[in-house]
Amino acid sequence: MVTAIGNVSGVSRQRAIYERYFLPAFRPAAAPHIPEMSADARARVRHAVQAHGALLRVAAEIAGREAAAR
Repeated sequence: MVTAIGNVSGVSRQRAIYERYFLPAFRPAAAPHIPEMSADARARVRHAVQAHGALLRVAAEIAGREAAAR
């Protein structure tokens, strides 16, 4: 697990934040210092992560199309 977010940027920073704060909420035994999320909060986080992943897939597809058009 990432313990410091420090001087990372972009996707690696997002990944570090995700691993530090969101993953422990789904595995509370792995991080007793972070209280377990309610079912509603877990659902909201899961939805946000899925939506973010969908946006990244669309952006990659658009970038691929632009690169192919060149």
